[in-house]
Amino acid sequence: MIALYFAAHYPEKLSKLVLIDAGAPYGWKTVEDQPVWLKNSVSRLGATTPSYAEYIAYLQAAPYLGPYWNAYLDLYFTHDVAQQEDGSVVSKVSLPGIIEEAMNAQQARPDEQWAHVQAPTLLLRAGQKLLYEHDQLLSDEAVQNIRQGISACQFQDFPSLNHYTIVFGVEPGPAEAIRSFIES
Repeated sequence: MIALYFAAHYPEKLSKLVLIDAGAPYGWKTVEDQPVWLKNSVSRLGATTPSYAEYIAYLQAAPYLGPYWNAYLDLYFTHDVAQQEDGSVVSKVSLPGIIEEAMNAQQARPDEQWAHVQAPTLLLRAGQKLLYEHDQLLSDEAVQNIRQGISACQFQDFPSLNHYTIVFGVEPGPAEAIRSFIES
C-alpha cells in the first residue's frame, strides 16, 4: 500500500511501480473477518516459542509454507526472530504495529490512488489458495479493478504460488517478470 500511495502522490520520484499481490482494498473490514491464514500468521507475533527449532517447525506445519520451504524462507525467518537469553525466540515484527496497520488499512483507499499512478506498473498476483478456495489476498475482481484503474498496468498471474511463496523464490517466474519489466 505504501508503494501505491507513493506512486500516486510523488510520480516524479519513480519510473516504475511493482505491486506484488497487493494494491486493492482488503476484502474484510474487521479483524474477525480476516482470512484464517492471516490470523494464523499474526498469531505468532509477540508469542514466545521455547526454541528456534520449535518456531520453524510451527511455520513448516503451515500448508501454505511447509511444502515450499527453501533457503530463502530459512534466511527470512532466521532474521525474523530475536533470541532470548533462555534460548527462546520471539518474532521481531511488532504486533501493536500490525494491529494499528490493520485498523487503519482502509484509510489508504488504494482504489482512490489508482487513477493518479503515472508510472508503468507491473501487478503480480498469487493465485493459489492458502487454506480455502477464494482466500487469496487479491480476488479476480480486485485484479480487474486495479488493471482498469491504473492506466499503464501490466499483469501476470501465478496460479501455483500463494501470498508467501510468490516472494520467496519458489518458482523463478515472479523474479523473471520483475527483471524483464524493470529492464524494459
